Amino acid sequence: MRELNSDIWLPFSEAYPDRDVERYLALHGPEFTWVHAGERIIEGLAEYAARIRESFAGLPPGITVHLAFRFTERIASARLASEGGVVRMSGDGPRGPLPGRYNRFHTIARRGDNGWRLVVDYDGGTTDVAGYEAAYAVDDLTPFTP
Repeated sequence: MRELNSDIWLPFSEAYPDRDVERYLALHGPEFTWVHAGERIIEGLAEYAARIRESFAGLPPGITVHLAFRFTERIASARLASEGGVVRMSGDGPRGPLPGRYNRFHTIARRGDNGWRLVVDYDGGTTDVAGYEAAYAVDDLTPFTP
């Protein structure tokens, strides 16, 4: 799971404040599928990448977005991983901190020649700070280690 952190979760968290859309998209495998259950949307990599590029380009100047992940599930074999939890999206703007938002997620990742890549990301809807705090920090692997 440490490799999942270094290949996916840490670069994912760093790409947003850096506004590095290509670094972010490189974390996804070519067979990637994104599902937003609440909106009944499903996209392949091409549609997802176009929307994400537009989203990054539309961030107003002076706004910095921060992502922090916590986990409720982390199951990994040598080549596949299933992980779920809560992501906190927060930010800073010209007038100070922006309100945080919390969303549930579930991902499937596959390890290939270039490390771990996301192949499925299921957006499970919103939650709150209590849901976020009840999950385990990205570097707390003890609850998920047999």
